[in-house]
Amino acid sequence: MQVQDTPNKASKIAFLPLVGLPSTEWVGSDVAKYLEEHSDVDILRLDKFEEHVDADAIFIFKLLPSLSWLITQKKRGKKIVYFPIDYFYLPEIVKRDRSKLLCIDSIALHNMRLKKYLGLYCHDFHAVDHHLKYHLDKKREYIEDGFVLWIGHLEYLPPLFDILDKVSIPFPLKILTDLENFEGKLHFLSDKLGAGAVVKTDGQWSAKGYVLEQWSAEKQNEYMQTCKAAFDNKSESFAHQNKPPTKAQQYIYNRIPFAIGKTSYSYEYFADKGLETPSPEQIDDWLSRDYFDRLNTFVDNNLHTQTLTTVAANYIDIAGKTALRQLRSTFLLKVYWAFDNIEYIIRRVIQKSIEKLHK
Repeated sequence: MQVQDTPNKASKIAFLPLVGLPSTEWVGSDVAKYLEEHSDVDILRLDKFEEHVDADAIFIFKLLPSLSWLITQKKRGKKIVYFPIDYFYLPEIVKRDRSKLLCIDSIALHNMRLKKYLGLYCHDFHAVDHHLKYHLDKKREYIEDGFVLWIGHLEYLPPLFDILDKVSIPFPLKILTDLENFEGKLHFLSDKLGAGAVVKTDGQWSAKGYVLEQWSAEKQNEYMQTCKAAFDNKSESFAHQNKPPTKAQQYIYNRIPFAIGKTSYSYEYFADKGLETPSPEQIDDWLSRDYFDRLNTFVDNNLHTQTLTTVAANYIDIAGKTALRQLRSTFLLKVYWAFDNIEYIIRRVIQKSIEKLHK
């Protein structure tokens, strides 16, 4: 891999905390391992926030460390880059953690909408992509007949059924989800979908008459290879609107005709790159050969941007471009931290109490 030459290129980068979560493996470990084998930059992989980090730059994935840890690293002259994958699921968390954000030199975003909220506390942002982890071996052609695919966690079933209540899809639907977590989500789903909407018959879960299948990498690969099309839907919640476009990338770059609502970041992301994805309501366009051909041309021109080589090179570039930021008064940072955490706890207690009253 050719790493772009930058004046301040880091000679050693630490990746942490690599705790085995799917997101930290995909965005952290995969890239770190690739760079170990294909670049001249030394890579340090850590599973926790160790006090002494022997690196010029520190990449932090998802989980934020303590304020004192950040202050210590800043005093030692370390460049700190933060990748907040699905961390800020409420706007209140941004306010709660502002003292920590003030210690971070740059932020690498998979969803640039977050810049609006984080920009008060950090001014250096970089766009990054997930590499195409799930890549079909066989190039797909247009499929005339077949089934439509939806893949997602159980918590995203309510937005799925919001669409199914409005749109009649003229093909069978297959749903892959994390059934191993079903018992813990049963109350949530019954509350959102209605009493009796979720049932178990002969050991098989279903929701509103649609069979729910257990996700596995093997079944996902099989269904992605053979489905006619796929779609997703996001609610208007802060968490949903600020998620990375990972699923859309997974479908589109595997040449699967994909539909998503036009308020989602996935729609915005691909529209900015020249591909307008139809919404599920635009069913004639979504399932048409014309859309497949447009998508196919787009993939031919852009697939290289999703390779591990390209994504890893961007990480090196970010480390080089990130400038050390002057550390603010540690006393004031600690005051902010104490005040903001107390305020956050009070707000959450009040919100939970109100939610209980409305049930």
